[in-house]
Amino acid sequence: MNLIYVILIIFLTGCSNSSFTENEVIGTDRAENLVLSTIISDTTFKDLQTIIDQEKDGFIINLQNGYNYVFTDTLDLRNYKDGTINCNGATISRPNSDVISTTLSTDYNGGSMITVENIPDAFEVGSKIVLAKGQSQDDLSSYSLVITNITNNKIYMSDSFNESFPSGSHVIKNYKLISGLSSHIVGSSNPNITIKNCFFDGNARNNNMNYSWTLGGSIHLMGGKTSVIKDNYFYDQPNETIIGHGFKILDNYFKDLNGSAVHMSVHDNTKELNAESVIQENIIINMNQISKGINGHSEGAITFSWGPGNLKILNNTFISKSGNYGVMGFFFSSPTNGAENLTFSNNYAENFEYIIKVNENFGEPMRGFNITNNTFKDCGLNHLWFSQAAEFILVENNDLIGNTTLTTNR
Repeated sequence: MNLIYVILIIFLTGCSNSSFTENEVIGTDRAENLVLSTIISDTTFKDLQTIIDQEKDGFIINLQNGYNYVFTDTLDLRNYKDGTINCNGATISRPNSDVISTTLSTDYNGGSMITVENIPDAFEVGSKIVLAKGQSQDDLSSYSLVITNITNNKIYMSDSFNESFPSGSHVIKNYKLISGLSSHIVGSSNPNITIKNCFFDGNARNNNMNYSWTLGGSIHLMGGKTSVIKDNYFYDQPNETIIGHGFKILDNYFKDLNGSAVHMSVHDNTKELNAESVIQENIIINMNQISKGINGHSEGAITFSWGPGNLKILNNTFISKSGNYGVMGFFFSSPTNGAENLTFSNNYAENFEYIIKVNENFGEPMRGFNITNNTFKDCGLNHLWFSQAAEFILVENNDLIGNTTLTTNR
């Protein structure tokens, strides 16, 4: 067994508990020393996609330790279940920006065709692209369009963008490294998927065209309450890292993230299939690096969109270097949007603006909210307000250190 894999497993299984301080977690440079997969594999995501599509339910992908698999498009899990991706210590990475982006050679003011400076290697019919005139969410096109044809330096698209973009704006291929079904489609779920023993190199150092939370990402998964993401190392992530619901995220290491480590979200159409998750015994260091407001929606190490409830966050270590945002984001809670039954217990968190923001703005009371037995160091001033109709609220036995207060009206 290769040394890098042995170190990874020892590190991820031996260091994930809430008692570690910052120096104990990152002071030995162990994280940097783990990333040794520099040999580019000849196996492409298309080769792996062929295996998945041939085996369908129950597919098994085994990558080779010590190799870097550069994904220029999404490894699509389609509607399959009971599958396994085992990297065995190999790296899955995003390529440099010149492979997945170009620039407009003329102004864009509407229509289904753009003219670009060059056609990147990763652009092909079926690719999804966005336009960006700057690095913030507000600078990005409001949706992606599909390439339908490429002729010389002209790209034809499935529709037109609503916005105008000047010459020199970036044209970016928009894809997750690994993705399952979208939750807005009725019946969508990828149950019993396992993703393990991988290095996910987001290559943010060479992908700074735009920082929107809607762009890129390593994993998008609606895991049917039974999928597992474990023993992985996510680092240098340009946007969000994991998006979805219905999974167990166990014993992973996250470091140097422009956005959140986990973005909890599920559509009403598949909430019953997917809305149950556990985030346990992970180490998350230096998230939300990008200045506040730029990426549009990464308000915590764990961020909440629609339907984030039925979530347990247990025995994790969270350390922010930027101090931007919270340990958790904005929990707008009610059964209407599936935001109830949140447990945050036995975690260690350090250097955050706040712990969590709660709001009962959907007109229904909070139900099932538990923040207990955590250690919060320098996590700001926190007052959690609940209506008198709120039920099963428990905020107690938390160790508050340094610049941290935590009070409620209950």
